[in-house]
Amino acid sequence: MRMNLPPPPPGAHLTPLLLFYAINLGIVTLAVLVGGRYLVWLWEHHRFPGPPSPPLPGRRLLTAGLGALWVLDAVLQFQPLMVTQFLSGMLTPLLAHEPAVVARSLSIGMHLWGLNPVMANLVAAWLQLAIGLLILLGGESRWRRAGLLLSLGWGLVVFVVGEGMGSLFVHGSWLVGSPGSGLLYAVASAMLLAPLAWWTGPAIRAVFWRVVGGTFLLAALLQAWPPSGWWAGQLGRYLAATAATPQPAWISAPIRAWSMSARLHPFDWNAILVGVFLALGLGWVATRGRWSGPLWWASTAVVFATWWLGQDFGILGGMGTDPNSGAVVLVILLASAVHLGHFRRRPA
Repeated sequence: MRMNLPPPPPGAHLTPLLLFYAINLGIVTLAVLVGGRYLVWLWEHHRFPGPPSPPLPGRRLLTAGLGALWVLDAVLQFQPLMVTQFLSGMLTPLLAHEPAVVARSLSIGMHLWGLNPVMANLVAAWLQLAIGLLILLGGESRWRRAGLLLSLGWGLVVFVVGEGMGSLFVHGSWLVGSPGSGLLYAVASAMLLAPLAWWTGPAIRAVFWRVVGGTFLLAALLQAWPPSGWWAGQLGRYLAATAATPQPAWISAPIRAWSMSARLHPFDWNAILVGVFLALGLGWVATRGRWSGPLWWASTAVVFATWWLGQDFGILGGMGTDPNSGAVVLVILLASAVHLGHFRRRPA
């Protein structure tokens, strides 16, 4: 998730930033001195406990994608604004109009983070890096399983405490990232924690269509929900704010053009979004795991387009904590296609 914020004034928050990066430099130096040689040996020899990876390309792709996303999240957590403006710029705005239960969970997270923002950011950044590396390098061993368990747990913590349950209860929309990347990380982790035999049977097909189809149906419901304001101009205002984020012009120009059209025709554009999400969701429910190339390509195109034009790739502006929900769903879509054999070379 990301908030659009102006840069802090020159010299502001200099002390916590210096402390944060000084501690990180110490951690990196210690890691290089103590563990560098062992990690090189481990990488060269691939001496990971456990059996070799099974020939399940879809599962391997989902594993690589999830691990890479956690590593990217860790890199984003090292941004300066995460130390200086995370509370005021990211968490505080989420409190507005949230139900009491969600607001309470956010308040607890804000209190704990505010006790020591430098240490909290250090823990979050290095924990996410550890999760990503364990998933990527752990092999078929207890180390990868530990990384997946941490991914499941931390993903749910981020979903509840850091994302306000994906804004599901206030102005929720796929365009802003609902149901939340933290929840989708947890879903992907649960899929990878399932036994290998489960991946070779028909159960995985049902999971793929339920995850993707359910995401589209939820997106249609949230976009159509009248109290959220998407029928009455909220879409144009949101897109205009997104386009104003500091970013390359080739990224913001299509968003700005869409925002102008959405402000002139808010009802029409929202009806189109609801219709597209609903059609794709019902398509995945109807196929029930049977491969449909046109449906997969249409779903991938819509997810990528909305990831760009709605979610703004999630990482721009200095306050992006992750590439948002679109990236996770794209990884799941690609894993589903590979697992179901769509990209497998067929004999002549």
